[in-house]
Amino acid sequence: MRGLSVAVATALIAAPASAEELPLADHPLVDTIVRVEDGATVDREALRAALADAKFVVLGEKHDNPRHHAIQAELVEDLGRRGDLEAVAFEMLPRDSQLDVTAHVQGGGDAAGLADAVGWGELGWGPWTWYGPIADAALRHDATLVAADIGREDARAIYRDGFDALDAEFVARTGLDRPLDPADREARVAAMVEAHCGHDLGGMADAMVDVQRARDAMLADRLARLTDDGRGVLITGNGHAVTDTGAPAVLERLHPDATTLSLGLKEVQPDWADVPEHDFAHDYVWFTPRAKAVDYDYCERFNENRG
Repeated sequence: MRGLSVAVATALIAAPASAEELPLADHPLVDTIVRVEDGATVDREALRAALADAKFVVLGEKHDNPRHHAIQAELVEDLGRRGDLEAVAFEMLPRDSQLDVTAHVQGGGDAAGLADAVGWGELGWGPWTWYGPIADAALRHDATLVAADIGREDARAIYRDGFDALDAEFVARTGLDRPLDPADREARVAAMVEAHCGHDLGGMADAMVDVQRARDAMLADRLARLTDDGRGVLITGNGHAVTDTGAPAVLERLHPDATTLSLGLKEVQPDWADVPEHDFAHDYVWFTPRAKAVDYDYCERFNENRG
């Protein structure tokens, strides 16, 4: 969803009455967990054990699905109980809100009050009741809350000046100084155009690819820099959690000797009778109920806003 404009994406987030009422909650694949490497189905304990062996855990989500956030909170709590949870980073918090996050926590503030401290209602991520339990689990286990995404001003600067707008040391250590293979860039530009309903975006798709790369790099770098001897967790969209081009790839560049594991949380489709044959770009995939019975027509809303 974050490929769309902030205004459009914000307008699309609407919470169902409760997680129990989510569509297809009784689908046979709900709560099936697949290890992507070999296609094996694993249980929750096997997933937890795998995550416990990783230094960096990247937990994906579909932003408007409350079940995804409940799973993330459950897994953060589990990792916290193991005693070495050091940092939990959020894509939803721009890095320029870190001072507000830190001041709130050091002042004795709890997870419930964090929303007001960071101006959550202006950020466009849906109800804080979805994300608050994740922050609460992190704080109860003394983990640092990390505001991890680039800010809107950063994004505007990248559109204008490319990676020259960013700190040179950050660009070098995260690999942004290395141009993409032409075929890779072409594929990413094509995917960006597709995400925007086939519009050429006035030639801006290429710049959008750079913004996406910068976001992946910042999410990984912020988490890595605030995780020392313990474990770090990143809360982010499924797109940023992919292992080949997303934040996990940058984490592996920053810490090549450490294990990074990515979990994608995927909504079931009504016509699935078995685990679909799909090239899931995560280490594990967990199937869940849907946020909406029918996928929202993003292109209709996108075209309305362009008109």
